[in-house]
Order: sequence, then C-alpha cells, then structure tokens
Amino acid sequence: MNRPTARYGRKNRHTGYTKQNRMSFEKKVALQTGTATAVFLICFAISRADGPYITPVKNYIAKTLTQSTNVTEAGVYLSSAYQKLREKFPDMGLPNLPESVQSPPEETETALPVGNVEETQEPLVQSPSIPLGMVAQAAESPYILPQTATLIPPVHGVIKSPFGGREHPVTGGSSNHTGIDIAGTRGTTIISAAPGRVCEIREGDAVYGNCITIEHTPALKTFYAHLDSIMVREGEIVDDNTKIGEMGDTGLTTGVHLHFGVLEQDNLVDPESYISLPHD
Repeated sequence: MNRPTARYGRKNRHTGYTKQNRMSFEKKVALQTGTATAVFLICFAISRADGPYITPVKNYIAKTLTQSTNVTEAGVYLSSAYQKLREKFPDMGLPNLPESVQSPPEETETALPVGNVEETQEPLVQSPSIPLGMVAQAAESPYILPQTATLIPPVHGVIKSPFGGREHPVTGGSSNHTGIDIAGTRGTTIISAAPGRVCEIREGDAVYGNCITIEHTPALKTFYAHLDSIMVREGEIVDDNTKIGEMGDTGLTTGVHLHFGVLEQDNLVDPESYISLPHD
C-alpha cells in the first residue's frame, strides 16, 4: 500500500514541477515579445518624430548602425568604455577585466637618435642648399661674349672682288666695296666664321638680299649677304661649324656669291686681315 502511494506522490510532484516550469517559460516568451514590440514601436515613433530632443537620438542610432562591425574594434571600444566607467565610479566595486580583453596599449613612434643608421641602409646624403634665385638665374643667364676671336673662312672659294674702291658691277659707277665677294654655286653651305651670337637678320634687303650679322666679341662682328636661305634665328648662339645659310644671289648682284664683311667697333674693315683665300 505504501509503494503505490509513494509512486503517485512522486508523479504528482513531478507533474506539478513541469507545469510550473511551463508557465514560467510562457511568461518569459510573452515578456520578451512585449519588450521587442515596445522597442520597435519606440524606434518607429522616434524615426517618424522630429524635434530638438529627438534629432540627437536619431543621429546616434544612425551612427551606431553605420559603425564598423569588426569584432576586435568592438571589443577594444567596449573595454575602453568599461575602464572609463570604473575610473569615474570607483565606489561601484566593478571588477577588473582580464588581461586578454583589456585594450592594447597605444603604439608610439620611437624617434631614432640622429646619426644612428642601420648598417644595411645607405647613408643619408644631404644635398647642398641652393638659393632659389640662383637656379632661375643660371637657367636664364645671358651668353657672355669672349674678348678675342679667331676667324676662319665661312666658305671655301676664290675672291672675285676685294675690299675697297672699285667699279660697281651693276651700276658701272665708282663705289667702295665694303667686304669681299667669294664665288661659289647656289646652295653651298655657309658657316659662321667664329663662335658668337646672331645679332641681326634681314630678308629681302634691296642691296644685300638675305643677310646675317653675327657678334663674336664686344668689338668684332661678321656680315654675310646675298644668301639663298637662312638657317638660324636672331639671338641664336652659334659656333664656327654652325650652318647659318646657303649661298645665293639675292639682292643687288650679278651672280651667285657670298659677300663677307668684318666690322671692328661697327666700322667696316678688310676681311683679308682676318682670313686668307685665293684671288681670281
């Protein structure tokens, strides 16, 4: 008689315990559902509302939703916030976080002492400081004429008409020839008689046709006339091997030749005092 009663009693106790747990689970589900619904309604109301106190809350929610979901970053952020909370409220008795979840110390750059360079690296080479104005000045520095110059014949040929007084071959009257006439063929290369700078170019002159003046020293210039074509520009720097033009018969002339003149202090002198060519 005692054994069935005991089994019944245990069965009733077991049945009552299960029923109590079932009721507690249902209450928890209802409470969680109601809380979730309330939170949803609050969020919905906040999103639809507008006011001076609602806007900061909406901005905070939007910022939170757009933040990185990196687990490491989140852990560092939460541990840092927890440490600040412990420092602000020390009387709360909050426990210390384990070392594995504490925020890592901030990395600081260590300044290397000046002069200590690793052996595997190349030594630092410090370029000399150059004033900015000197660079521009060097790039735009003018050509400096030498004080002396040696002339060479601008073309190889024979002198058909020397410097000085003569009968003009075209007009037939007496004239003073200001240079020497060197015979040749059309298109023959004419070079500069010495290094210098092209100081003047004239094209289609009535007497000298296409002509060039080159300055070699502050006191010496050379003149090339009756050219068929000109190969240089005014202001150009030339040497004694630069092709400056081609022989022709432009201007007042009876045939193809080069009229070559030399000027000392802008006064015309005999070119044969500087160069030597055979006469016809």
